[in-house]
Amino acid sequence: MTRLASRLGPLELENGYPIDATVAKIFDDIDYQRACQAYLWALPLMAMQQWQSEHLEKFGAGGAALERRATARPRLLGGPCEDHPGGTGPRA
Repeated sequence: MTRLASRLGPLELENGYPIDATVAKIFDDIDYQRACQAYLWALPLMAMQQWQSEHLEKFGAGGAALERRATARPRLLGGPCEDHPGGTGPRA
């Protein structure tokens, strides 16, 4: 029987194949990694949901108001950039 050191602890192999306890340990780690990834992927969705909820409660905006703001085209300013000395910088 071979023992390999890993961040999960010792992994035991028999004839080059993992034993049942090693397989269970590896699958538990895979499940943990998937759960962490699902949490990280869900953070932007939960942030957007919280923003929408606050927008609806505090400002009383309905679904159409949220849609108009989300799909509105940004407007470009026609004047020179105020941050650049001399006003010759790029336009915002």
